[in-house]
Parts: sequence; C-alpha cells; structure tokens
Amino acid sequence: MRYSSDRSTPARLTAARLTAALLAGGLVLATAGAAGAAAGPVTAPAACRGAAGDTLAGDINGDGFGDLVVTEYGRTRLQGGIHVFYGTAKGLTAEATGTAPDDEFLTQDSPGVPDKSEDSDEWGAALAVADFNGDRCADVAVGAPGENGTTGAVTILYGSPTGLITAKGKPRPLHLSQNSPGIPDSAEPNDRFGATLAAGDFDGDGIADLAVGAPGETQGKAFGAGYVTVLFGATGGLNAGRKPADLRPGRGVVGGKAEDSDAFGAALAAGDVTGDGIDELIVGVPGEDGRGAVALLRGTRDGFTAPAATFDRGTAGAGKPTFGDAFGAALTTGDFNGDGRADVAIGMPGADRSRGAVAVLHAAPDGLSAPQLWRQGDDTVSGAAQDGDRFGAVLAAGRLAEGKYDGLAIGAPGDAVGTPGGTVANAGSVTVLLGSAQGLRAKGAVLVSQATPGVGGDPTTGDRFGAALLVRRLTGSGPARLVVGVPAEGAAGTPNHRSGAFTVLGAGAARPTGAGSEFWDLNRPGTAGDPARGVFLGYALG
Repeated sequence: MRYSSDRSTPARLTAARLTAALLAGGLVLATAGAAGAAAGPVTAPAACRGAAGDTLAGDINGDGFGDLVVTEYGRTRLQGGIHVFYGTAKGLTAEATGTAPDDEFLTQDSPGVPDKSEDSDEWGAALAVADFNGDRCADVAVGAPGENGTTGAVTILYGSPTGLITAKGKPRPLHLSQNSPGIPDSAEPNDRFGATLAAGDFDGDGIADLAVGAPGETQGKAFGAGYVTVLFGATGGLNAGRKPADLRPGRGVVGGKAEDSDAFGAALAAGDVTGDGIDELIVGVPGEDGRGAVALLRGTRDGFTAPAATFDRGTAGAGKPTFGDAFGAALTTGDFNGDGRADVAIGMPGADRSRGAVAVLHAAPDGLSAPQLWRQGDDTVSGAAQDGDRFGAVLAAGRLAEGKYDGLAIGAPGDAVGTPGGTVANAGSVTVLLGSAQGLRAKGAVLVSQATPGVGGDPTTGDRFGAALLVRRLTGSGPARLVVGVPAEGAAGTPNHRSGAFTVLGAGAARPTGAGSEFWDLNRPGTAGDPARGVFLGYALG
C-alpha cells in the first residue's frame, strides 16, 4: 500500500447498534442549527506535497500535516454532518493559521455538496480518507446508509491545496448510489449502501480504491445477506477507471452461499497481508450462522481473481464459535511484528455474554496463522471483563510508539469505569496493546478512559468513550496519535445534552498517554457548529 504512510483503518459500531444503545439510555434526538464557519486567510501550498504514491494519510490540503474528519451523526434528526479539522506543526486547529484553513463544517445542504439533507440520511455514519485520484491530496468518502429510504449513498469530496473542493471546484464532488452508472446492482430499501467504507490499493497502481459495504443487501431470497463493491481510483477520480468489483457470498470469488442476516460487509479493512505491495480486502460477516466469519480477498494487478479465504472463530484458532459472538463485527490491520506484512485483528464483541474478545491473525507467506486471543483480564491485560463491555466492538491500528511495530487500540464502549465517586456504567474505555518481534504483547498495555489523568471530560453513564477510534500521524513525524470518539459525551455548559466529543491522546515515545491530550467538543473556541442534544460528535472518525 504505497499511497499512504498510515495503515490504520478506523472501525466503529454500526449505525443502528450505536443509535439503539444511545436511545436506550434515554437520549433524544432534536433539531439543531448547523451553520459553518467561513474560511480564513491561509497561505496554501502551491501543490499537494509528497512523492508520487506517498501521500501522508489524511493530509487533505497537502501541506505535510495530517488532518481529521469527524462526524456529527445525529445532527438535525439524523441528517448528519462532518467537521474537517486541519493539521499544523503543533497539531489540529480550528483557526486559520499558516497553511491550515479554518475548520469546515459540511452537510448535504452546504454549497457544492451533492444532494440535500433529509431526515435519517445518516450522512457521515462511515468515513474513509485517502487519495482516490493520485494528486497527493487526501480525499474524503462519506457514507449515508439511510439515504433515500435506507437504500444508501456515498459522497466523495476531493482534497486540494485549499482544502476540500465543494462549490465550483474540480474534480467535482460525487454522489454515488447503486443506481449510479457502473455501480453493481440497484438501490433497494434496507440495502444501507455506504454503511461501511475502507480505502486500500487493491490493484497496485499507487492510487487508493474504495470498498463500500451494503450489509443489508438482499440476494435472491436471502434478506440482509450483504454485499461489497470496490470502486477503483484513477487520475480522473473514483469510478473513472477499472470496472467496479461486485463481491457477495456465493458469487464469483466469494465462496459459501447467501443467507438471511449474514451482513456480509458489516465491517471492512485493508492491508498488505501478502507483502507484495498490493492490499488485500478483509470483509466481516458477523451474522454468518449466527456466529460470524471473515473473508480475505487477495488484491492483484487484475483485481480480485483468486477465491476468497473464509474463516470463522474455530478455523482461525480463536476458540469454539458460539452463537452471538459477532466474529468479524470489527476489523483492522497493522504490522504488529515488524515483518513488513499486515496482520489482521478481528473483533467479536458479542463473545461471552457480550464481554467481548479480539483475535489477531499474523500474516504468513501462505495466508494467516498463529492466532492470539485477547480479552480483558487475560495475560495481564488491564480491566475486568463484565457482561456488556463489548470489548473489541471497535478497533484501530498504527504506529503508536517509536520503532517499527504497530500497536492495536481496542474499544470497549460499554465498559464500566471506576471513579472516586463509584463505578460509572457504559462510560467506555480503550485498551492499547503494543507490538514486538513476537507480535502484540500484554507487557506495557495501556487502559485509557476519561478517568485517566490528563484525558478531558468526566466519565458519566452512557458516554461511550471508545465508540470510534482512529490512528493518525498529525505532524508528519514521531508516533501517530490515537483519536477516541465519545459520541454521547455531554458538552460542557449544556446540562443533560449529549453533543459528543473526541479526544486526541498524547503521543508518548513508548505508548499513548493522557499527558498532552486534547479534548474537543463543540464549545471549543473557533469550532464551527452549535452544541445541541443528539448531535453525537465523534460518532465516526476519518
């Protein structure tokens, strides 16, 4: 995967699952204003930086600093919206400075953004950020699985030296659905096209491609069997080159058969498992046989041509499959042992009465092998496993310490957090495992919550700290930063409101740390958008 220097793939709870969890906690969605801030004066670079095929991951304006896209999932009756915070030598900013524009707040009603905002569109339920047209500026794919009666859609906004291109810009933003020319299949209710997204170079041409999941897709008489299409990048942008790939159970290179509620594509990740410079696509099928499975599709110069390798918890060597495991509900890849190949981390948040677990399969010349199984309380991993923790519901990987090994961040958004005042239910936590020559290790593992010194916000019931995770190198040097979404965080100054927030953890040489963390909510000076009940800032990160 030569186009990007950051291998992390964000993962998150599905839209329906987190929404149900938030509403179960007594939260109410309400209409709120969504005015954006005008861009301030900046000194934009003349062109996007970086050698050809080596775009800094997430660098939308090409100035050499990573940027961050954050979803407001619940804005205005689930219409949705996104923030773009631009990076500087000192980190993210909400103010125009140097080459960084003001933070942007966009909805489907913003000038130049295709389509229009409608209730329950869920615009921003999924995000992917990568260079889809090879100009060395990262672009943004925004999933809207609720669009047009849950048929679903994806918006592509292209980066440039002045930021995201919307009004009167070229290349023009795209609005893609299953009814768009060249896209396989056709749009139908409950398909939820765009519910999941993952970027990777699946054909080895140095330009990022986009995998789009439609986990609700009905195939024949199999309701909710799911499907994935891959839109290939080209100098003309996404869907301007190679014919999209149509991937679904029981058809083409994907084995098995389509069955009710398989949810093929409910999680997606990309990484070079074979070490040949071309990414593989990893597809979660958490509903398979009520237990879950994962499909590995090998990328080649000619697209996906080899039969997919499919495995479940048992064949992966991660224990006996049990009903409700949801094996494959979360996925990410990282080089945890420094051998130059991407290992695969698989979340099964439903395992053991929803206490949760994570399986890590190591890349080998002939596929994946040597599994590790991680659970709270095992092998000195901090935390006590309790029903409903959902450890492994969210995963992200990247270079979280100095050296050549990637680390793994594991979200447990249902985890109870201890405070001086008592235990707080569903406050959420994140466990960070560090890499070594032998793979991930428990020694040096970090447990982070809002009770950790230096981490902003206070743990309160239902915050869901860790419901979204992203690893992003923001300054271009040193360890990457771990970004943690807290979508149900109550914003300061708005009692009983759940506006959401996100935290950028400090980057220590040996591990992420609470020291130097940054807490971002809609009350932060200069930030566009208004705090309101049900905004859920931090629901998705890209």
